[in-house]
Amino acid sequence: MIENLQSRIPGVEVVGITLSPEDTRRRHGIATFPITETIRDTYRLVGSAGSASGHGSAPGAFRSIKKTLKRVTWLRKAVWKTRAVRMEFRHILRAARLVKTRTVSL
Repeated sequence: MIENLQSRIPGVEVVGITLSPEDTRRRHGIATFPITETIRDTYRLVGSAGSASGHGSAPGAFRSIKKTLKRVTWLRKAVWKTRAVRMEFRHILRAARLVKTRTVSL
């Protein structure tokens, strides 16, 4: 399909919206965009580039408070879910921007 589009529409840019951007980019040689900001099967947060998001180390007192709060299971889950929702919302906005800037009328 990609080759067919490229042969029929000169200069067309195909962007794959996928769960596996790196694999799709490698296999098909096209630009990619992740379909989601979070990977559901492993429950780890990722950036749009597909790498795990890292958080810098916190300063002394804040680090001990953070460590204590991590032991409160319900609070840890609530923080994770809040972060995931925020990331997904930002991701939806980036996806809308991508579609808006790359949509071409035929």
